[in-house]
Amino acid sequence: MQKLISFIKLANQVLFFLAALFVLALLGKQLYKELFPRTYEPQKIEVKKQDKDLQNFDKPEYFLDYYDKYKDVYIFTITSSFINRGPEIENFNKPMEFIRASDGYNSVGNNVVNLLFSSKSGEKHKLFAHDVYVTSFELVIEENNRNKKRLSKNIYSVVENDSNNDGFLSKEDNRNLYISDYDGTNLKKIASQVKMYQVIADDELLIHQYDQANSIYYSYNVKTSELLKLNTDLDAANE
Repeated sequence: MQKLISFIKLANQVLFFLAALFVLALLGKQLYKELFPRTYEPQKIEVKKQDKDLQNFDKPEYFLDYYDKYKDVYIFTITSSFINRGPEIENFNKPMEFIRASDGYNSVGNNVVNLLFSSKSGEKHKLFAHDVYVTSFELVIEENNRNKKRLSKNIYSVVENDSNNDGFLSKEDNRNLYISDYDGTNLKKIASQVKMYQVIADDELLIHQYDQANSIYYSYNVKTSELLKLNTDLDAANE
């Protein structure tokens, strides 16, 4: 009987100790959250409006990161925390000497304002004449890649203007969809005000476009440039 009482006392002490550890862990977790808050900040790029005479022209600090290689072309992302906009610099092509290598790898989510294509022949060019916000892009995918659907063109989702006038380029602004050849040449806009797009088959995109109250879906053939509007009218679906 004495052994049973001793065992119960020991069990109670162990349970009390474990409960105390649990309470301390909860208090420590709450204290950590208060001292080191983790708030999500969506990617956005500040837009600085410059004087037309360029007297107050701020030069952005650019970072260059290697992204991928396809055939004879090397693709780099160019990132920056802000871009310039103004009457005299909409098409102002920033000199390449402003660009320096980044200390680390930057993915497409880190404020990509342009892409640089450099070939083995020594030729190089930026994809856009002026800085934009490249929210995402996909490069050419060959037929022998079994994990992904084939693409014969590069695809770029791009924010070009501060459409909501909040001083930033972000995914809250209107997005445009572009395609180009694998080396960044023959750049072409295929859709505007794009909410989302998806590669649904070989060389076929599903594009969701919005225009205020209207929501429209298209099928786009990357190879033939055929844009087909899909009938998604719910009111007439059962007629």
